[in-house]
Amino acid sequence: MMKRTTIAAIAVILTVTLVFYATASTESGGSADPPFEATISKLIAGQYPAEWQNSIQAHGSQDSSVGAELTKKMEASKSGETIGVIILLKSGSRVSSLASQKSVVGTLRGSDMEIKHQYHIINGITATIPAESIKEVADLPDVECVYLDREIHLIEPLDAKEPAQAGSVGSLGSAELAAERGEGTEERVWDAGIDGSGIVVAVIDTGIDKNHPDLYGKVIAEKNFVDDGMTADDRNGHGTHCAGIIAGTGEASSGRYNGVAPGALLMNARILDSEGNGELSDLIAAIEWAVDNGADVISISMGGFNPGDVQSKPECMTVDAAMDAGVVVCIAAGNSG
Repeated sequence: MMKRTTIAAIAVILTVTLVFYATASTESGGSADPPFEATISKLIAGQYPAEWQNSIQAHGSQDSSVGAELTKKMEASKSGETIGVIILLKSGSRVSSLASQKSVVGTLRGSDMEIKHQYHIINGITATIPAESIKEVADLPDVECVYLDREIHLIEPLDAKEPAQAGSVGSLGSAELAAERGEGTEERVWDAGIDGSGIVVAVIDTGIDKNHPDLYGKVIAEKNFVDDGMTADDRNGHGTHCAGIIAGTGEASSGRYNGVAPGALLMNARILDSEGNGELSDLIAAIEWAVDNGADVISISMGGFNPGDVQSKPECMTVDAAMDAGVVVCIAAGNSG
């Protein structure tokens, strides 16, 4: 019971904190409609004026077995160009899921297609496929839909004059800053004896500098999903920053700048490169890895445009599966996508 209370407290504080930090720009003046999957018609029917429905539907894929983003990418591709895709297979029992993966993998390996990940958190595969072969894969009997393995990335915080907008995140857990903001949420939680002890938080980001004084001895597991090297160390700074918000001890500042859950331990999943760029397929793989290795909480703070039917998107299914496994997933709502 105590552990559940601790997880809930950390999740609430972390979510608020990440939203405060991720003050990414949100363009509100644009008039263009985002592209939607064809299946969105079921969701918008009767919910929007007819003229809006027509505009939304115009952006959708005409093929329910190929996502709209991927369709657009295929149309713009050159002859012989390969595209990274996420192949979502038809749902069923675990046995049938394994059988369907085996069948599709066998087909892919018998061609010039390269497999990147096979998942068990969702029934899916990621691969690099020639653009002209994607429709052939989508038409396989075990395939539900093929999606673009789209880019994900960091969103730079807005420059702002007011500290509350700029995000003085280094001291979000300190009494001084809490007093300045008239809050003190962290203090009230800490006074109740909840400081994150016994909780493991997986930070899915640019990596973590595990030798930082505030994080030394905190990282109990790590994995690099980026192709630019073997290390899971942070080559950007964002992941270390987020890890400090979560579990920083304040060692480097004599306790002035500490995290919201200084007693928590960390798992480091590096999916973004030194420039803050990555791929959706690695995010799914990192969530799966975190769940498999005992994370209580998963922290995700990044952006990326996500059009379409949120009920069938591979990343949404992955987050749902993580939550079904008992893991609390915190995603920064201030980021694009």
